[in-house]
Amino acid sequence: MQTDIHLSRVFTAVSLCLILVLFSSQRKDVSAVDCAGKPYGFPGCPTENETPTTCGNRVVDAGEECDEGDFNGLGLHCNKKCKFPYCGDGEVTPGKGEECEPESEKYYAEDGKTVEHRFAAPQCGKYCKPPEIDSQGREVGGCTWVFSSEECSAKQSASTSASGFPFPPPAQQQQSEATSAVNSAPAFEPPTPPPTPVSPTRSARCGNRVVDEDEQCDDGNQVNTDLCTAACERARCGDGIAQRPAGEDCDDGNQNAFDDCPNDCRLAVCGDAVREGKEQCDDGNAIDRDDCPNTCQVAYCGNAIREGTEECDDGNQNAFDDCPNDCRLAVCGDGVREGKEQCDDSNVISNDDCPNTCQVPECGNTVREGKEQCDDGNQKDNDGCSNSCTLPSCGNGHKEASEECDDGNQVDNDLCSNSCRNPMCGNGVMEGAEECDDGNRSNKDSCTSTCRLPVCGNEIREGAEQCDHGPDNSDTRSDACRSTCKSPSCGDKVKDKDEECDGSEQCSPDCKALKAAAPRVRGPLIGGIFLITVGVLSGLGYFFRKSLTSLLKPSKKGGKGDRSIDDIPLDEIEMPWHQW
Repeated sequence: MQTDIHLSRVFTAVSLCLILVLFSSQRKDVSAVDCAGKPYGFPGCPTENETPTTCGNRVVDAGEECDEGDFNGLGLHCNKKCKFPYCGDGEVTPGKGEECEPESEKYYAEDGKTVEHRFAAPQCGKYCKPPEIDSQGREVGGCTWVFSSEECSAKQSASTSASGFPFPPPAQQQQSEATSAVNSAPAFEPPTPPPTPVSPTRSARCGNRVVDEDEQCDDGNQVNTDLCTAACERARCGDGIAQRPAGEDCDDGNQNAFDDCPNDCRLAVCGDAVREGKEQCDDGNAIDRDDCPNTCQVAYCGNAIREGTEECDDGNQNAFDDCPNDCRLAVCGDGVREGKEQCDDSNVISNDDCPNTCQVPECGNTVREGKEQCDDGNQKDNDGCSNSCTLPSCGNGHKEASEECDDGNQVDNDLCSNSCRNPMCGNGVMEGAEECDDGNRSNKDSCTSTCRLPVCGNEIREGAEQCDHGPDNSDTRSDACRSTCKSPSCGDKVKDKDEECDGSEQCSPDCKALKAAAPRVRGPLIGGIFLITVGVLSGLGYFFRKSLTSLLKPSKKGGKGDRSIDDIPLDEIEMPWHQW
């Protein structure tokens, strides 16, 4: 009956809200409604965001008291609305010892903004006890099931308000104020609400122990909790009166099978295979470790009580201790790292980064695991197993086992060969940084005792060098070691102290100065040439004279005495042989 009255009030409030929405454009003064004492959500009164949009981001934002992300509502510290849990907040928190949540109604305090709760008055039979308010205004106790053995007489029922609250809210005043707030709006006919159950009216003859025409019974008393009510009606489940002689444990007068009083007016019995009342499940068995424990409440992981199919429940939010947050023991290989697992790669390969123990390999524990090639359990890096649990390998940058060196590269002509051996000069093998290796330690051949090629100018006489004075080597200074690391010698065009000369034309091959001498005529050749020349000239003179004499004789043809040389043509004088 009380619930039906609540539904009627809610329906009325919803209708008024529709009126205000439809005609809000014509009435702008609804916000000025005095909200003090009115039920939460009264038209024109402020409303709060029940669950902030930011709830769940693990950051306490405006309007939030706490925020534990995905753990909101799972523990004892923060509920799903990002508020601190408390008795009377509308959510049962088993971890805080709560068994139930009492019926309550939210209303506006005297400031018209703060929202407070009114808890329902105690009822007959089993009910959820609301918290008490101490002298400082704090809620203490409550949120536990209480069974009242007091009889609910008609007088007691009448003394309780229609809403069931110890101090009824002024419902009529609320309705009149809401009506006045919109009295200037156009006529609007709200839907007709469902009829409110009315308590049976006692007839004038009820109680005379005679069943009259309008009576179902008459036991002559005014006791409402026996088989015949004070209104002379037979006891029935759903009349709002718990008649224990009729076998009723409760009667809340509603059709809600999942409140404190199911529809058969008998308190829920866990284990009868019928889910009713506040039961969350009922599988009809006595097995406490299945999906429905023997409390008929679904197991709640995190309440420190192992129940249902939970394998553990330590009551905390640490997913990496002995009991993860799903209250299931960690299973290595399921791909979920939880409990005390250090890794979980969901495979059965034991020699990868995550072995089948789901523990990260630890080099030095004498157990070869993961990608370890060995594990000798010691910290010696130069034995057969390195401190990184790898076998010796030339070129890994670690000198280990029998290696003489390891520079971590593949360069064979540096200080450490590719066989991780130090170069050995004189073994006939050119290795490491050696420039040569002739198999000896002699410093006087083409390869020095340090397996380096001789270098002229390093002040070290080596190889075929005759001398090496470094920066003092000179090709111009007397008696100096030459730039080719050769000793001073005749023919190097530098006059040294034991030489008379070197490189000049007046210098002998043994660097001795030559003496000056007259030029010598080469007799036979020159004499021959001279005699030939004289003979030729004498012959020419002879013929010239003979020719000239003949020209000067008197001509037989002309008969004119001797000829003068002037009478001889010039061409005949020049070429007398023309006439020969």
